[in-house]
Amino acid sequence: MMNKISKLISWKNIEALLLEYYEVGTSKEGADAYPPLMLLKCLLLQKWFHIPSDPELENQINDRISFKKFLGISIDKPSPDHSTFSRFRSRLSKEALMKAGEDWEKGKEKKLSLAQLIAKVASYLDLKKETIISSSRKKRISEARGIICYLAVNDMGYSTSEVAHALDVRRVSAGQCVTRGKKILDKSRNLRDKLIN
Repeated sequence: MMNKISKLISWKNIEALLLEYYEVGTSKEGADAYPPLMLLKCLLLQKWFHIPSDPELENQINDRISFKKFLGISIDKPSPDHSTFSRFRSRLSKEALMKAGEDWEKGKEKKLSLAQLIAKVASYLDLKKETIISSSRKKRISEARGIICYLAVNDMGYSTSEVAHALDVRRVSAGQCVTRGKKILDKSRNLRDKLIN
């Protein structure tokens, strides 16, 4: 579940916003501060999983590998102390939280359906949607499938099963297409922006 959430949310935008409003860790003295994005994710976990207190949140993070993975904390590192959560909560302005919520809502509204993504890629590459979904193995069609698979799985949060179903291919093939799509899009960064924005 948290993997899907991570893919649906544009964390980079939220992190930039948090850094704009939350000024900690700028001092050269003392221990390194926790990144504000990680602390916000901790508070989201507390809300989503109905964790009643900050000490319990600390315990849950230390106890659950899935939480640590979501937060980007290595398994051998402890959770931030429960007092860190309350300090973060009190320092973070309501304005920043509202703006982060607005950005998240905008991101959800912009998400293309798989059918829209297929149509957009087909149009951009001057192909027919039907040829992309066909069993053709022509290079341009395979490249189009690769681009669709990569964008859908890595940028838009779809599972390979969902993409495989939309393209009428096996799940294993969709997984291989993701790798192919990454290679294509690594060579052309602006293509990604044109197709999903």
